[in-house]
Amino acid sequence: MPEASCFEPLPDGVEPSAELMAEIIDTIYKSITVSGMGEDDPGITFGGAGDPLLRVDDLCEAVRIMRERRHGVPVRVMTNGLFDAEVAVKLAECGVNQVSVLLASSDPTQYQALMDPQDGKGLGDVCNFVVSLAELGVNVECTAVKAPGVQVDAVQRLAMSLGATEFKAREYFE
Repeated sequence: MPEASCFEPLPDGVEPSAELMAEIIDTIYKSITVSGMGEDDPGITFGGAGDPLLRVDDLCEAVRIMRERRHGVPVRVMTNGLFDAEVAVKLAECGVNQVSVLLASSDPTQYQALMDPQDGKGLGDVCNFVVSLAELGVNVECTAVKAPGVQVDAVQRLAMSLGATEFKAREYFE
């Protein structure tokens, strides 16, 4: 972690509590300037190594705590989207504004090969998750990686048909 961040990595196997996540957010906001009505507020993004929705209850509690301290802060979550509709409901209820979902392919077989999901999950589960979020009023951004053989235009059409409001294609790195 860069020294300028003022943070140190947690020891292996240690996960931050909801309160600690909210404290980290406070620390970051104390070090930046948000002017006017907050139009330049960078917001908070939960993402990184591992899917943050594996700990959705802790994430939502951190958002609730943060919302008590800082009203109106935009909150975004990055996920692979392999979750049930009940997770979408939790995100909407705790005040997440945007969810960025990795939609690796519009082809179910290619999706399985690229993502190698576990527990019998697949493209249909991601699609249902996007639809659930959109129906709950959460802004959904879908992203695809320009991997060899991925028809990005088809992925974008699928994303928008499911209710996504934004789509981004990212470069592929081997």
